[in-house]
Amino acid sequence: MTSEWEKPVSTILDFFGLNNVSLMGMSLGGYLALRVAAKDKRIKNIIAFDTFYSMEDAFLINAPKNLTNIPNLSDLKVRESVDNLIEEYTKKSIDLKFKINKAKEIFGKNSPSEISIEMKEYSLKGIESEIEHISRR
Repeated sequence: MTSEWEKPVSTILDFFGLNNVSLMGMSLGGYLALRVAAKDKRIKNIIAFDTFYSMEDAFLINAPKNLTNIPNLSDLKVRESVDNLIEEYTKKSIDLKFKINKAKEIFGKNSPSEISIEMKEYSLKGIESEIEHISRR
């Protein structure tokens, strides 16, 4: 999995010589379609539903308040503490447990702290203005 989803999509578009393309995605796929549209102008239409602007925001939307300000995860002891805290919360929240397990599967990561580091790369911040011709319905 890569946050730079425009790279594999652009390679496919190049291979098939496509220039007027529509993409559709749901949830993470909707986010990825929007990201590709910001980076590759051959994308002319997007259907993105049940999507998000920032994976981190979407991930933490129903999380306990003390998980919303995750500290610097470059410190191994902090990471271990965060992992233990999140694992405890997953015992009480089926929503958080589902999100952690799905993120481990998608990213190939083994711990919540590794997921937290990875998901920061999945945001439209700074590129949203590059998405052209968007209409909401």
